[in-house]
Amino acid sequence: MFSSIKRTTSRKIVFAILALLSLLVGVACTQAPTRGWSGPTVNEDVLYVGTLDGKVIALANVSDSSPTVHWEKDIGGSKGGGLFACGSGISKPMSTYGTPAIAAGKVYIGGYDGHVYSFTTDEGSMNDFDTGSSIIGSPIVADDTLFVGNSDGDLYALSLNLTSQPKWVFKTGDKIWATPAVFNGVVYIGSSDHKLYAIDAESGKEIWHFEAEGAFLSTPAIANDTIYIGACDRKFYAIDVATEEQREAASSGTPAFSKDAKWVFDKARNWFWTQALVYDGKVWVGSLDKNVYAINENNGEGDIVRETKGVVQTPPVLMASLNLILVGSEDGKIYAIDLQAMDNSRELPFDFGAPILAPMYADQEKGILFFHAQDGDHTLYALKIEPDGKVEKLWEYRTDK
Repeated sequence: MFSSIKRTTSRKIVFAILALLSLLVGVACTQAPTRGWSGPTVNEDVLYVGTLDGKVIALANVSDSSPTVHWEKDIGGSKGGGLFACGSGISKPMSTYGTPAIAAGKVYIGGYDGHVYSFTTDEGSMNDFDTGSSIIGSPIVADDTLFVGNSDGDLYALSLNLTSQPKWVFKTGDKIWATPAVFNGVVYIGSSDHKLYAIDAESGKEIWHFEAEGAFLSTPAIANDTIYIGACDRKFYAIDVATEEQREAASSGTPAFSKDAKWVFDKARNWFWTQALVYDGKVWVGSLDKNVYAINENNGEGDIVRETKGVVQTPPVLMASLNLILVGSEDGKIYAIDLQAMDNSRELPFDFGAPILAPMYADQEKGILFFHAQDGDHTLYALKIEPDGKVEKLWEYRTDK
């Protein structure tokens, strides 16, 4: 089950997928792909991830060199809805694009078949809710509510039991492929209609929207009362969060208004399609132009801090105790940005031979990086990073087995 790295022609497959994804700006009606990628989430030494062939896997003892399968469950069905949206039915296997969320003893994940699934962390008992259209982003849990968007452009607020009717549904003007963010009772979600929306989490009323020149596919990063997010117009934005007064006004019926940006960063040469990391006074974010940027969070001044040889779609992750920021690339490598010696940024001593596109998970306490490489088998890896810079591969696991 735990195998050596298998090199395949999957780069060509991923290139084809990314080429199809670019049709977002072209509105062509095409057959939807049924395979995607999911980032791992780790909780109490158990890793949860969606797989290539429509399963959710729980691996136990993942900080050891020999993890074991805790449980494995099939998801999916005959209902599609389509990433590129012609609404035709598609059959299993269905994939999961989003990263699982953990809350109250349950694992939540969105399926490409349009269902939100929940599994108990102990035995994997399942519930689900059908949103009616494919889910590309990840679900987010805040307090007692789950928020998730779908490719019909609907943002759902659901009870955690998934068996009740939605608390509310907010309609945007186009597909939602992004993951929402929640801060101080407000949900922020980007849409392919070029807008970022601020929505009252309790009432589902729109507070304001910000409009860019391209679709929003990435997840907002929120720090110091500011939203940081990039779009498919090659620009990266800083926007003030909604105030409590604005939230109360929206709930009482005051119409939503258009929001302006605090600053705009426009040096990238391609789209932003990943969540940023805000740390040490800077906004760290990758672009499809193959570069990682460091932007001053106060004034928007910044430039390339690391070049890679592939698109950067994974969010940067922080290993604070090691003074490292780690970024995966489509070129099959992981790059370490040393915060104490910026000019000594380096590649980790492995070439995984397959694109790294899904979000990674960093165990800060144990210094372990978990990630999912998009080879033909979609292999999971765990890397142990020591304070002296030594990197050890703890294990690898083929999710197709």
